[in-house]
Amino acid sequence: MKAWIPLVLPLIALPAAAAPSQWQNAGRTSNGELVEVDSANVRSDGDVIGARLRVTYRPPVTVEKLGTVSSMHITALFRCRTMETSARLLVMYHDEARNDVAMREELPPDGFGQEPDGSVGDVALHFLCRGYATP
Repeated sequence: MKAWIPLVLPLIALPAAAAPSQWQNAGRTSNGELVEVDSANVRSDGDVIGARLRVTYRPPVTVEKLGTVSSMHITALFRCRTMETSARLLVMYHDEARNDVAMREELPPDGFGQEPDGSVGDVALHFLCRGYATP
């Protein structure tokens, strides 16, 4: 059932000494939020791509139970063949520059799914899978 897990774990297990981040503009969500991909740490295995994303909120947003949040990082897998994603780690920052984490949540590996049009995942999926020819 979850035969893909051993194949993709190396894609998302970014080492502690990963290359310094190189944020590349992937586009904007339907709400106008800038989505960036850490191009220094993108990994691929066939049609599955592992990547870290960043969304910076300008102005910062207020999130219930967390307070003010200025940015969010998401580590996720992107399956280009089916245009689906699977988020693995979510980190929200009060202040990213000071590494002031508001919330860190490892997400269960519950498989791949479709992203709503214009969402962070949709923007990143289309950016990372551009040029991929679907069968």
